[in-house]
Amino acid sequence: MKATVSWWSHNEDVVTVYDAAELDRVVDEVIQSECKEYPTVIEIQANGYLLKMAVGLAESFVQISSDSGLSPYLVAVSDKNAADTFDFYFQGLHHTEIPRRNILPSAFARELSRALVVTGTIPESIEWEEL
Repeated sequence: MKATVSWWSHNEDVVTVYDAAELDRVVDEVIQSECKEYPTVIEIQANGYLLKMAVGLAESFVQISSDSGLSPYLVAVSDKNAADTFDFYFQGLHHTEIPRRNILPSAFARELSRALVVTGTIPESIEWEEL
């Protein structure tokens, strides 16, 4: 399935990928080139969806919405019982508090992104909640 990948630190750069291996290569390149000091966010557009995930740390979050920007906005739920927040500093500039319940291992976030690219649908391997 065709997908486009961009990232916040260079959102004018858009890369087209056609499978999970190409997606992994692009994500690895972004982490190597853009995340030496701070994490960034990757955006993946595929089959009418826009997936956002943090890269560059051991932990991440995943949010999915329509690529039109209209609701619903869904975020992956990792631990329903977690009550605190996790502080992200994207590119060292943008402070964002993410509820700990929505923080998941980066490896799993990447698995969700690969599933979207391969199937073109919202992955069912995790619970989602509306923002």
